[in-house]
Amino acid sequence: MSSQEFLALVADTLACIKCENTNVDPDEVTMVALNNARKLLPRMRLERRTSIVILSGD
Repeated sequence: MSSQEFLALVADTLACIKCENTNVDPDEVTMVALNNARKLLPRMRLERRTSIVILSGD
């Protein structure tokens, strides 16, 4: 498992806890990789309290 995959797993787990005091701070190498990764710009639609992705990708 790569460090990025591990970070994603830990972030998903911590999101389930829903505690604002619990977070994850990736190491410097992972932060550089995340900052250099391609980003998707999704188009969103809001319906009441739900966000819906209409279009994502290139």
